[in-house]
Amino acid sequence: MSRRVSPEEAAAVWFSRRLGTAIAADRVERVDLSKGLCSVLLPSSDALCLREPDHAGRHESFPRWQEGYWSRKYWTDKWDVEEAVRVAGFRYWTVLRPAFMMENFAQPKAAFMFPHLAAGEIATALLSSTRMQLISADDVGAFARAAFDDPSKHHGKNIELAAEALTMPEVASILSQVTGRPVVNKALTPEQALGRGLFPGWVRSQEWSNQVSYCASIPDLMAYGIPLTSFEKWAQEHRGQIHVL
Repeated sequence: MSRRVSPEEAAAVWFSRRLGTAIAADRVERVDLSKGLCSVLLPSSDALCLREPDHAGRHESFPRWQEGYWSRKYWTDKWDVEEAVRVAGFRYWTVLRPAFMMENFAQPKAAFMFPHLAAGEIATALLSSTRMQLISADDVGAFARAAFDDPSKHHGKNIELAAEALTMPEVASILSQVTGRPVVNKALTPEQALGRGLFPGWVRSQEWSNQVSYCASIPDLMAYGIPLTSFEKWAQEHRGQIHVL
């Protein structure tokens, strides 16, 4: 029988995806996740795959796809991973697609994702009007646990996860209110963002968000009966990990 997985444990799977770990029964084992597969494998041959809701499988319809502006391997690998889960013969499988993680605004991730936040600035190539769908790790964990607790209910579903969609000026305003320190948004061109030291792949991802972005249907998630965490509530709960000098 499959053991019960806590929300914290399930959420940890998401953050361990780049380390190539997966939870299997009552042990943690190293598996090959070279293509970015994040899966939880159970003895009963159930599978849970976590990825972001980024249109993989519809990537060929992206603006500028034909000219190779977006990394083709990045997108096709994502789709191949999902297809591998679907055809692997698992008794139950569920694909969770979390949007942009709220934890990216907290340490230690913020030091890389938003290196200017400590100085009170969110500097990105995101347009001020671009709405970024956000989700907390705890919410991802809650959906993962639900999939384990009732696998038949969630079998065969691709669930795109987001709690709300905010612009960077709205994010900056919330962080200002929560931290009590001024935080402003600075919308840059891609060239300016690179000049400010942002990683090229992250800048290109911001360009993608301006043109395509995440696509979770937040109202549809209400049917699962799982409370979603607002960014403001998340920020209040993680105030100690949000560094603004």
